[in-house]
Amino acid sequence: MRKLALILLLFVAWPHTLAQTEELPPGVTIHVAQRGESLWRIARDSGVSVEAIAALNGIPPTSGLQVGQRLLIPVPGAGVSLPASTALALPPVDVLHVVVSGETLFRIAQQYNVAMQAIIQANNLANPSVIYAGQRLIVPGVQQESQVTNLPSPFDAFRLRPFVLVEGQAAGFVVTTTTRTAVTGTFLGASLNIIADTAGTTHYSVFGVPVFTAAGTYPLVLSAGGTTQEIQVTVAEGGYPTTDITLSPEQETLLAPAVEEFEISALRNLASAFNPVRSYEGAFGLPAAAPMNAPYGTRRSYNGGTVSRYHNGADFAAPPGTPVLAVAPGRIVLADLLNIRGNTVLIDHGWGVYSLYAHLTAINVGLGQTVTSGQVIGTSGSTGRVTGPHLHWELWVSGVPVDPMLWTQYSLP
Repeated sequence: MRKLALILLLFVAWPHTLAQTEELPPGVTIHVAQRGESLWRIARDSGVSVEAIAALNGIPPTSGLQVGQRLLIPVPGAGVSLPASTALALPPVDVLHVVVSGETLFRIAQQYNVAMQAIIQANNLANPSVIYAGQRLIVPGVQQESQVTNLPSPFDAFRLRPFVLVEGQAAGFVVTTTTRTAVTGTFLGASLNIIADTAGTTHYSVFGVPVFTAAGTYPLVLSAGGTTQEIQVTVAEGGYPTTDITLSPEQETLLAPAVEEFEISALRNLASAFNPVRSYEGAFGLPAAAPMNAPYGTRRSYNGGTVSRYHNGADFAAPPGTPVLAVAPGRIVLADLLNIRGNTVLIDHGWGVYSLYAHLTAINVGLGQTVTSGQVIGTSGSTGRVTGPHLHWELWVSGVPVDPMLWTQYSLP
């Protein structure tokens, strides 16, 4: 009976690319994915290319792997044919991450798409459940971007960052063309803002992946010179926690769906305007000298109700009157009192990137004013729908609110 159970288990786990009665073809072996492995690492250790493994298994070369996933691996020189376009996972790097208040090791591992155990081992953490704000952690083997080559003319190459997209986070790409041409594109049903350099052969785009986007593989479609190219992109879950917020009775009226939708629609309209002139360069600064006490993406219920909302910014425990700083250069496109966010400032940084600062006591800037990185634009407070004084910081990319803290590590594209 045990032998029969084992045979059934192996039969169920056999890759779908093999028929039930087929044997492994000559020159092919099977590899079972282990925790922390990537296609790039398996390809390196096997002495074959990422694209050869992807082609043999019928998966995108940029695919993430599940622990226990069975992969067909060609023996070097087996002659596996490649698809028309070839995606290359660039070698991973080790990243230095500075912990901010409210972060967990699980959340950091999710952010970089690496195994939590790999971070624990790289840093010799005796108690992984205890990390602190300001702690420096080595995150090993981060796959920061992927590159697609062998594209049809007029496309030359495509580079995507990060390697795996995450719901609620931003991504960016650079696509080059062999001739001066316009490039258009779509992803997740939305048109992409794509800006070209002066030569018209290097094209840039940065975009957001909306929260609640289901994990899976989605096509990113590019068009240029009569040619359309589809590139498969992997989106992962954000792994955001859930919490309950208690509001005072006088603030419960601000939970009305009509009030929320009116405000979010107004902000989305502002943050969807595309300014082709980019004013930012490199990673963003922090908006206040205060610890973060509520991260982006947290699923929220209010006063014991259903979990129907999420936190679309990062909160900082800034006492009333704390200076609030512009995180990057830009132009003020909103400086006004809103129902939920209270006194609010919105800055356009170009290329579809906007930063928002809410619940301010005072606003020190005016509509249309140009600001520099680190300039004081107001002071923190408790205006709007709040449970106490703090600074609420949002980042919008092409009309989508995304996790702002990632932009303190690097900027896109």
